[in-house]
Amino acid sequence: MGGIDDNSDDPEAVDHPYLANAIDALLKGQKPYVKITKAIGCSVKVKKKS
Repeated sequence: MGGIDDNSDDPEAVDHPYLANAIDALLKGQKPYVKITKAIGCSVKVKKKS
């Protein structure tokens, strides 16, 4: 859960591609090293039905 990498402003300055690393680990049968990161941006709001 969270951001896909450590730099939401500049794709060229990414040092840690969290999502890509997690996918690589899972494909190797391993657990991702980073499980949760801080999400950047707006939260998703769901309209409740009455």
